Amino acid sequence: MYWLQTGIVYRVLCGLLLITQTISRMWITRNKETSDQSRYFHKLRETALIRLAGGAVVLAYLYVFLPDTGYFDFNIPIPLRLIGAGLMLAGDILFIASYAELGRQWSAELEIKDSHKLVTTGIYQWLRHPMYTGFLAFGIGLVLLSANVYGCAYLIITSILIAVRLKAEEDLMIEVFGEEYTEYKARTAALLPGFF
Repeated sequence: MYWLQTGIVYRVLCGLLLITQTISRMWITRNKETSDQSRYFHKLRETALIRLAGGAVVLAYLYVFLPDTGYFDFNIPIPLRLIGAGLMLAGDILFIASYAELGRQWSAELEIKDSHKLVTTGIYQWLRHPMYTGFLAFGIGLVLLSANVYGCAYLIITSILIAVRLKAEEDLMIEVFGEEYTEYKARTAALLPGFF
């Protein structure tokens, strides 16, 4: 079990999971169909949030590729670090499953398409914002797996972004879908069933 006590194993595992996350998000963004007319909301804020999210990802990659980040390590037991890897993978799977359910309606920005419908099936029958749950699971997993301040910075930035975006998205859904969304909101958790 000596190999589990060396930091290089966690850097490699973290790097593989980050690359998997990056490729899946790039693929989803690249394959997004845009044939419908759309209305965008808070374009400037959305652009700033997307850039900040990119900065958080850069921080995570810095942990993996910079040789001297060990100064910022803290001690986490091996089982928790391995749970962190599982959370990172689960977070990415949740993101992909959410996208698969939304299909053409997905967007990195707050936008409403002409053909937009409220999705309440699949993973959306349990969570209103499963992508955000996936981002948080990935971030918590990164903190546990990396046991490094860079992982903490990623999670803090991601949490702030989600808090800002979640409120704006909820307001937009109520504005667009009205009572249908209010009823959906009453019966479905935002991020974690039974808690929030």
